[in-house]
Amino acid sequence: MEHKYREGISKAKEELLAAQKILLEEYVSGIRSCYNNLDLTKREIVLNRLEKIMEKINNQKFKKSRDISTRKNLLFTAEDAKKIREGQDLSLIQLSKELNLKRNGYVMLEAYEAGRSTPSNPPRGYVSKKYIKWLKEKGYNPFGL
Repeated sequence: MEHKYREGISKAKEELLAAQKILLEEYVSGIRSCYNNLDLTKREIVLNRLEKIMEKINNQKFKKSRDISTRKNLLFTAEDAKKIREGQDLSLIQLSKELNLKRNGYVMLEAYEAGRSTPSNPPRGYVSKKYIKWLKEKGYNPFGL
């Protein structure tokens, strides 16, 4: 009996997460239709507010977790991050030097771009903060706007 109960809860959580994703996609779709007509300042405001929404979703999803490392950035895509770095004609080693990171920083960047790890949202660690900031400065836009 308890097994069925747990299965029901797991299924409900999955359905809720799927509904949140659909809602967010609809929201972003509406924003996308007018985003290109905004000036740079307003674009930055839109992106910052979308990030706050995702942060709240992440915090709700992992609210009961004591392990901060489980608070994944649901928006981060390794492929997009790698494209930005390669578009700047930088290797991972060059990027880690540009960000003044030590060996462990290079290892984290490598894990992010390989999809083995995801920075938290909002970025909490030294490496993820510097990396996400650098990506944003280079045009990183996880919402596809």
